[in-house]
Amino acid sequence: MGCHGQTQSILVAYENSPVKSINLDEHSPDLVSKYVTQCYDHKMIRIFRTKSFSRWMRKNNLSDNELRQAVTEMATGLIDADLGGGVFKKRLASQGQGKRGGTRTLVATNLGDRWFFMFAFAKNERTNISKVELRALQELASDFLAFDQKDLQLAMQSGALKEIAYGNH
Repeated sequence: MGCHGQTQSILVAYENSPVKSINLDEHSPDLVSKYVTQCYDHKMIRIFRTKSFSRWMRKNNLSDNELRQAVTEMATGLIDADLGGGVFKKRLASQGQGKRGGTRTLVATNLGDRWFFMFAFAKNERTNISKVELRALQELASDFLAFDQKDLQLAMQSGALKEIAYGNH
């Protein structure tokens, strides 16, 4: 498969291990043609979680690995719902319940190099968010996605955001 000037990369994730980006330009053409189904411009993927999301995560035994896996899935198009304004819904499996009865996460993203986990709820706690909550999350998403490096650094230093290590940095 040719990618016409794009870096040929795949994201690899194994259960309980970090996600890794593998540059296929360094591997045989047979491997590339057999396993590469999608090419993309290789950018450094950065994942963040808000302070309130981090608290919810701890209470509900959600791991950074599960967030990495969710980003890997979303980066390949496995998105449960585009709620508009840069906000996307992604279902995560809960212990013993699978994805259907599990956790709902709301993520601000440009579907490229930035992913912000903003809000989560268990399906058994509530069915969805209100229109008012969605508008507030869309405004927050707009702010996060407009952050430059200095803004990100300040948000992390203040504790408002925590960056999750991903396989590319």
